[in-house]
Amino acid sequence: MQLRAGDFTDGWANFEWRHKRSSRSSPEEPLRVFERRWSGGESIAGKRILLRCEQGLGDTIQFCRFASLVASLQAEVLLEVQRPLLTLLASVQGVAHVLEKGAEAEFDYQYPLMSLPLALNIKLATIPSASPYLWNDPAKVAAWEDRLGAKAKPRIGLFWSGSGNQRADRRSVPLEELVRRLSTRFQFVSLQRDVSEPEAKLLGARPDVLHFGAELHDFSDTGALCECMDLVITIDTSVAHLSGALGKRTLILLGQNPDWRWLMNREDSPWYPTVSLFRQGASSTWGETLARVFTELEQGNQIAWQA
Repeated sequence: MQLRAGDFTDGWANFEWRHKRSSRSSPEEPLRVFERRWSGGESIAGKRILLRCEQGLGDTIQFCRFASLVASLQAEVLLEVQRPLLTLLASVQGVAHVLEKGAEAEFDYQYPLMSLPLALNIKLATIPSASPYLWNDPAKVAAWEDRLGAKAKPRIGLFWSGSGNQRADRRSVPLEELVRRLSTRFQFVSLQRDVSEPEAKLLGARPDVLHFGAELHDFSDTGALCECMDLVITIDTSVAHLSGALGKRTLILLGQNPDWRWLMNREDSPWYPTVSLFRQGASSTWGETLARVFTELEQGNQIAWQA
């Protein structure tokens, strides 16, 4: 609640309670022991520091921006990431080497990635929000452009479903609610890799929505496909962070009780300057939220494109 309210002074300090087993959302995941943990205050000039990833893929994308600030302290920075992010996050500035989570590495210090705002004394007004801070492989972008073909109308990427059981996932938007609002004025592209059987049938009945599925091998593929979009519409998931980190114009659909990082009562984000937030209304359904999004699109707002 402190972080959601923008109280970063107390919020980052109390965020450290996530390392206590009693407060963990996934107690079955072993606690990580941070031997030779950097204090955050001592000099690391000339030292090698390993920044260890935590929690989800979106968290790693969001917090990897702080690696360059650690590098500015004259340290050699190693960045540990989850396997799907290995190729994409090789572009993070200030990182000497990116390695897969759990890989062996020699280091002088280590530090949890999501504790860096505490060590670096990050306030709401000092979040490093330069955009983009991730970059795609130009060859992959060119390959997707060829795959998509000539662009005759604005391209909009769609991501509607989180991982796990969608019925229990209040972030997700039912695909049937989304597709009924799609206009022929735009070319729509699914950024989802995995879809359920009912979703596959819906997409099969909508040839105007391009879906590439298993061709998206990792986040470097998804990122390159995002690069080809004029706009991305997504729920609160890793693709929201990916699109924002790439500097793409992004509309994020937020449920009534969104995650702390989107703060309260805001339509913008201090984390990503190219993002706009569309929050669920009092009804806790998606109809009103989607209506606002697509009304703005039809009025020519939220999107600028080049043929």
